[in-house]
Amino acid sequence: MNPVRPRRWFVLAALMAVTLVCEAEWLLHAAVARPAAAFYAGQFDPASLFNIDFLALSYMVVFLVACLPASWVLERWGLGVGVGIGAALTVAGAVGKAWMASSFAGQIGFQVVLAVAQPFLINAATTLARDWFAPHERATAAGLASLAQYLGFVAALTVAPALVQAHPELPNYGSGVDTALLVFALAAVAAGAFSLLLVRRGPLHVGGGPAFFASLGQLWKSRDFRLTLLLFFLGLGMLNAITSLTDTLAGSLGVEDSDGLLGVGLIVGGILGAIVIPLLSDRWRRRKGFLIFCVALAVPALLALAAAPQGWYAFGIGAMAVLGFALMSAGPVGFQYAAETTTPVPESMSQGVLLLVGQISGLVFTAGMSLGGPAAMKWWLGGFTVLMAAMALLALKLKESKVEVT
Repeated sequence: MNPVRPRRWFVLAALMAVTLVCEAEWLLHAAVARPAAAFYAGQFDPASLFNIDFLALSYMVVFLVACLPASWVLERWGLGVGVGIGAALTVAGAVGKAWMASSFAGQIGFQVVLAVAQPFLINAATTLARDWFAPHERATAAGLASLAQYLGFVAALTVAPALVQAHPELPNYGSGVDTALLVFALAAVAAGAFSLLLVRRGPLHVGGGPAFFASLGQLWKSRDFRLTLLLFFLGLGMLNAITSLTDTLAGSLGVEDSDGLLGVGLIVGGILGAIVIPLLSDRWRRRKGFLIFCVALAVPALLALAAAPQGWYAFGIGAMAVLGFALMSAGPVGFQYAAETTTPVPESMSQGVLLLVGQISGLVFTAGMSLGGPAAMKWWLGGFTVLMAAMALLALKLKESKVEVT
């Protein structure tokens, strides 16, 4: 038996493990924001930029700066070096946060370290798929790598509240934050060691692609990539904004105190989609049709959220699950489509640019949607519905991936 065949799954599992921990660290404090604020009471001004919410915001801001350099390192020095940097920074950041658990300034400093680690890990998905997996398996591999991100969100949203005293009427409100940080630090050490041991440039790697700036130029020359870029600008940006504002969205549905079920619905739907859609895309060796399906499926989900009357909370949770299924599954298929239609441009470069535009639009959409509160949310969702319907029609103009057709 070819030893590469079983080994490729261990390499993918190693990347998934360290990605999961890095993404969990992103939302660890956000999952228990109010008790965490009590734990660090007196160490920051709640009205300032550097409040408890900055710990989550830092990931998005740092990504704008670190995204393309991380893609360059992945292509120039290889998967082992790029993911190795991400793994080492994840371990350093997680252990540092646990070591300085009682210091809010320490949390900010080491959270930035973790934020730098993130693009080295999530930008590696299509590079790992190219280096280790055959063409008919690559969307599945990229989908599983994306799945690790969503599992990281789930880990933060479930483990942190279980370890932290989150009931304000009970004594020691906010205690346990240090315990949660220690648990995730231990997980980071294990996942980081696993990744550093296994992740290397694979046997299917082919070098000799265009240089960094030449790659950017070649991406822009591709008509199909420009269309895909537009799809990600809207779809990923919208997903990032809605994920960040689930509590405001709950308010627009008449929920006074959100229990987080909207976010759970979104993530559960996304996990299911990230498994099913890339697997089917690989099985039938098609990308375009699945991208059209995912974008089109997001339209009724958005319309349902925009039109749902007050009090229809269960309906809203269902609509969020459909939205997560549509958009979170479109990501890995879109990444692989872009990689296949822009060859020989490095896969890490095309994926990094798509992630970058989604991050930029996500910040813009989040800022705009946060103005006006729940009342303005309905108008934004209505506008997104119209734009997404236009994107579904635009996706019809994409050409099928040549790599998958031949």
